[in-house]
Amino acid sequence: MNVLLLSMPDSFEHMPPMAIRMPNGALASLAGNVDSHHRVAIADLILVQSSLRSTIERLVREIEPDIVGLSVMTFQRATALAIAKLLRALRPSVRIAVGGYDPSLAPAAYEGCRAIDFIVRGEGEQTLSDLLRALETAGATAHAPRQLAAIAGLSYRLSGGFVRNADRPIMPLASSALRLPNRRARVLGGYTLLGRTVDVVETSRGCTFDCSFCSIIEMRGRNFHPYPIDRVLADIADARANGAEAIFLVDDNITLDIVRFEALCQAIVDAGPASGTCFSASRTCSTKISGSCVRGPRTRNASTGGRSATPASRRFDICTSTACTSWAASSSATRTTPAARLTRISSSPAGTSIGRTSSTRRRTPERR
Repeated sequence: MNVLLLSMPDSFEHMPPMAIRMPNGALASLAGNVDSHHRVAIADLILVQSSLRSTIERLVREIEPDIVGLSVMTFQRATALAIAKLLRALRPSVRIAVGGYDPSLAPAAYEGCRAIDFIVRGEGEQTLSDLLRALETAGATAHAPRQLAAIAGLSYRLSGGFVRNADRPIMPLASSALRLPNRRARVLGGYTLLGRTVDVVETSRGCTFDCSFCSIIEMRGRNFHPYPIDRVLADIADARANGAEAIFLVDDNITLDIVRFEALCQAIVDAGPASGTCFSASRTCSTKISGSCVRGPRTRNASTGGRSATPASRRFDICTSTACTSWAASSSATRTTPAARLTRISSSPAGTSIGRTSSTRRRTPERR
């Protein structure tokens, strides 16, 4: 099957796209864990804010997708619904699935959109793989209700409305068979972190804290699952092989297990990445971690809790910062929508507007 995976063009207000354009790591992980005969394309629409409609039209025309998946956070909801309607207008036969934090925690907000066929709730790698197999088994035009009913973590549309299957259990990453992300499936370029080509790597999932601003506990419960360190090193090597000069570690709480974090940092230093590679982590909740664990003979800058130390050597950067992408991705009490500078476009005949041009702040609740 032809699969098109899209992340939304809306950007966090504290991550201006002029300087920071991150890839969506979840989509690459999805692409890496479907059956290999599928043709998967990933498009991070943050890279094409000024040509959004024309890019979507071109991708649909060139890829001819059988199914499109949208990765959505709460402040991106309006854009995602508009893009779903545009996709339906461009290719009426396409199946459209949504996933990510917002569809997982607020599925009812998507069930009312007639353009959406599936909602992937929670971790999506196995759910998407099972969904593609079910659709293949049923054939291109059938809806396969019997096969769909067996897929944990999936909601699907029938004539009478959506059916919500049981939740999918959280994966124990230490023993899971998840393959590395498929970064080669990306069809757009231009990722950057302050002038360096950036990629993202995940070393663990989950958190056991219950911070009021965060939806991780509601998304996946109170748990922490790390990948084996050898798997993390292989992921970093793959990111670098695909051109990354900077690596952003996107864990929910990378320092939750301080002993593991120190071992991970030492393993990264011992692996000897190429000169100039920069590492940044999305969150440090612990105040106990010592900056010495991320400094080695090839370290240029190391910082924890927003405080930096600069040894004499200037060859290798590892940074753990409280400037927290996961915070914004998981914010669940109230937050403000970003002032995304998107081109306002409409789809015909529905007149669907996509993107935002206003800088007006609007608070939206996320927690149920």
